[in-house]
Amino acid sequence: MTACRLCCTSLTALLALTASARAQLTIQVPFVTVQTGPGGVYVRAPFVTVQVPRSVVVAPPQSPAPPPTPMPAPVDPAPVQRIGDPIPVPLPKPGQTDFSVPVPLPGQPAARPMTHREFAATFRPAPGTYDVVLLHPVTNQPVQVSFTLPPGEARVRTWPRQLNFDYGGRRDVSIRFLADGRVRVTN
Repeated sequence: MTACRLCCTSLTALLALTASARAQLTIQVPFVTVQTGPGGVYVRAPFVTVQVPRSVVVAPPQSPAPPPTPMPAPVDPAPVQRIGDPIPVPLPKPGQTDFSVPVPLPGQPAARPMTHREFAATFRPAPGTYDVVLLHPVTNQPVQVSFTLPPGEARVRTWPRQLNFDYGGRRDVSIRFLADGRVRVTN
């Protein structure tokens, strides 16, 4: 270990010296040899052999700069739905009571269903009936979940196999993901 430290320290010092010096230098101590010269640096120690050739910087030939090419007008790219992005949930319109998750058009790739935790992070509870497809936390398969939320302000809470809309009383809505792959919704 000491020999390796000595080797590294010597190598660092010699590399600094070789940048400006052209002379050959050889250092030999028991089990370690360090040589430097016009060809580069050579270090040999037990289990370590390092050879660093002298680097030569060659500047490329200077050529006239090409004339600037006109840039095309910027085009706004179409928004892309990536895997893992939350599916936008439409805001309710006055008097609307039925909500559903948008279905991709034919030819569009189907987005991965959200987990119940991802759904809870993006969902804003509003009164009405909802039909969503979520990833079942036990079976890891998509499952259709239908539930109805009452009017009022709800606090959304999640557990490993449960999603709860807490209205602060007996009006709570709970979605439980059962071990056999089913879903139980209780109001």
